[in-house]
Formats: sequence, structure tokens, C-alpha cells
Amino acid sequence: MFHHSSKLQFPVRVEKPDPEFAMLLQQAIGGVEGEIRVAMQYFFQAMGARGDVRIRDLLISTATEELSHIEMLGYAVALNLEGAPLSYQEASAKDPGGQRHSGRHESAPYPLFGAGGDAGERQRHAI
Repeated sequence: MFHHSSKLQFPVRVEKPDPEFAMLLQQAIGGVEGEIRVAMQYFFQAMGARGDVRIRDLLISTATEELSHIEMLGYAVALNLEGAPLSYQEASAKDPGGQRHSGRHESAPYPLFGAGGDAGERQRHAI
């Protein structure tokens, strides 16, 4: 069972909106090593946990905490897109997992960032 509060756990502030950074933040939400993957991994481990109920509860609590990270990151993405040209907002909507910026997509403008690829691959494309 989940309880949701509309108040964020921590305040999210952005001094100056940065649409490029917003697109990079999307990688932290839905990318290869993103919060969504981590939350689902904890949920899956909890469902298979046998024995001590405290271990299962710990895993479910950790997964729930990861969901709060997704909420804060999503809010930060929205704040960084405020006032951005429509082209950035549309590109962000088409690439919700941030693959364009992860180093795994051939047209990534910032292949050095993200969890994708090996060090040699990223080194070759470093800016």
C-alpha cells in the first residue's frame, strides 16, 4: 500500500531554467541506471524475498523511496523546461528516457554524460 503526499520531500529549486540540463536529467529518471529501473529492481527483489519479513519490508521501503526521487527529478525537469523554446519541450517529450543524451544514441550531443557505453567509447566522443 502506498500513501502519496502532494508535498515534495525536499524543495526543488532552479535558479535559471536550462532545457539542455532538463534533457540530461531525464536520463537519471528513465535511463539505463535511472531511478525507474532501480525502483523496479527493489520491488522485484522484495517480491522474491523469503524468510525474515523485515528484509522484504526494507526492500519495499527502499523502492518507495526511489519513487520519491523520480517525483523530484520530474519536477526539476519541468522547472528546467519553463520558458524553453517549444522545440526543446517537444524533443523532451519524444525522448522521456533521455536516450538521446545517454551516450547510447548515435545522435547524442553529449555522449560523455550518462551511464551508457564503455570508457573507451565515451573517451572517443568526449567534448
